[in-house]
Amino acid sequence: MEIPTINALLRPAWQHFIQSTDYRRIVTGYGADQIEAVIALLGNALAGVSPRPLAQWHGRELSKGLARLDRFLASAVVDEEPVTIALEISEYFLLFACQQRRIAVTPDEVIALFDERFAALAEATDEPALPGSLDIAEGPGMPAFHEATYRKLMQDAEAWTDQFLATPGGPKTPLPPALCQLALVTLVEAVYKWHRKTPKTWTQQALKATMITLYGCELPLEPAVLAALTPLVTDFLTFGGAHGWLKAATAASCCRAVAAVAPQTLEAAGDPTRWRENKRMLIAMGESGIAPDDEAGLRAFMLDYAEQQAVRAAWLQPGLTPSPLVFEPDARYLQLVHVTECDGRQWRKANATRMHNAAVAVAREIWSDSANARLRRQVAQATAVLTVAAWYDGLYASALQTPKRWTAAAAAPVLAALQNQGDFAAGRLMLQALIPHLAAASALTPEQAEALAALLVSDEGNVRSKVISLAAARAARVGG
Repeated sequence: MEIPTINALLRPAWQHFIQSTDYRRIVTGYGADQIEAVIALLGNALAGVSPRPLAQWHGRELSKGLARLDRFLASAVVDEEPVTIALEISEYFLLFACQQRRIAVTPDEVIALFDERFAALAEATDEPALPGSLDIAEGPGMPAFHEATYRKLMQDAEAWTDQFLATPGGPKTPLPPALCQLALVTLVEAVYKWHRKTPKTWTQQALKATMITLYGCELPLEPAVLAALTPLVTDFLTFGGAHGWLKAATAASCCRAVAAVAPQTLEAAGDPTRWRENKRMLIAMGESGIAPDDEAGLRAFMLDYAEQQAVRAAWLQPGLTPSPLVFEPDARYLQLVHVTECDGRQWRKANATRMHNAAVAVAREIWSDSANARLRRQVAQATAVLTVAAWYDGLYASALQTPKRWTAAAAAPVLAALQNQGDFAAGRLMLQALIPHLAAASALTPEQAEALAALLVSDEGNVRSKVISLAAARAARVGG
C-alpha cells in the first residue's frame, strides 16, 4: 500500500522526529509505515487551517485542525481501535513538536485536547476501563498533578528499568523480567500519583506508604513475590543513585525504608479488608480463568464486573433508586409463626425487620463482591437473597437469635426447612459463603463459625439426619 506523503506543514518537524529517541521508542510498538501514514493524515487535516508556519500555531489553530481530523476519522473508520492508534501517534508526535519548540502550544494544551478525544471515544465504545490503572490522589495541600511531568516520568521510568534489567549479570532475582518491569515502573508511577514526588524528591515516608498500598493492597502479589521485591527495589534504588536518577543519599535512605516496610507490606497483602477495588477485580479476573490475551473474554468480564458494581452501588448509596438487577423479597417475613419469648428475650417486630433487612443487605454484598465471581455463576441473585433472608428470618422467628447468638442447634431446623424449598444446592452454597463472611467481619465468633460451617456439610443425608422440622421447633418453643 502506498503511504501518503507528509505535507510541507509537518515535514520539518517530521524530519527531526524520525531521528529522535522518541521515535525509536514508538516505532517498536506501531511500525514505521503506520506512524508515517498517521502523520501524513494529521498533516492533511491541519493543512488550510492557518497560513502561518507550524511554529506560530497556538491552541486555537491546533484545536481547529484536530476537529477536522475528528471528522475524517468519524467518516472513514468504523472500528475504534484504528481511531485510538491514530490519536495516540498524533499526540506523541505533537508532544515532540512542543518539546522542540516547533509549535507554539504547551504540552499540557496538547494533552488536554487529546484527553477530550480519548474520553469521548471511551464513552462511545460503552466499555468499562480495564483494571490496572492507578487513581490520582487529590486533597488539601496536595501539589497539582501535571500530565506532562507524569508522561515524561513514565518514559524515563521505562528507560531506567530497561537499563537496570539489561545490566550485565542483571539483578539477582527469581522474578521474570516482565514482572520486574511492572513492579518498578508502577512504583515510580504510584509515588508520583499519590504523593507528587519524582525519584529525586522521594522520601522514606512516601516510599513506605506507597509500597504498602501498591504491593500490599493494589496488586494481587503472592508472598513469595513480595519477598523477592524487597531486594529488587533495593538494587534498583542503588543502581539509580549511581546513575543520577536520584541522589545517592536519597537512594541510601530509601533502601533502608524498603527493608523496614517489608513486614507491613506482607501484612497488608494478607488482609482482605485493606484490599483496594483494583486488587479484588484482578483476583476475580484470575479466578474467571481469562487469559490476558483473550480480548473478547476480558471485555465480557469487565461488562459483568461493572454490572455487579452497579448492583452494589444501588444499595450502598443512600437515596439512589434500587437497580432493577437487585432482587427485593417481599414482606411476608412478618407473617411467619414465631415464638413470643425465648431465654428472657421478647419477640419484637422492629427486631424482625432489622434482621430481615440485614439479611438482604449482606446477601447482596456477598453476591455482588468481585471476589465471588464463581458464586454468581452457580447461584442466581434471587436464590441468594431469599436463602439468606430465610436463614435470618427463621433463626429470629424460632429462637429470637441475632447473628451474635446463632447456634447450630437453633440453625438445624431452619436448614431443614430450606432443604424442602427450591434449589437447595445453590442456597447452601450461598450459606457456606455467608458464614466465613460474617466471621471475617467479627459478627460471628470462630466457635460459632466452626459449628455452623459443620452443619452446612455437602452430604445432604448427613444434614437431614441432624435436623427436625422448623414447624416442630416453633411448636416446641411456643409450647414450652
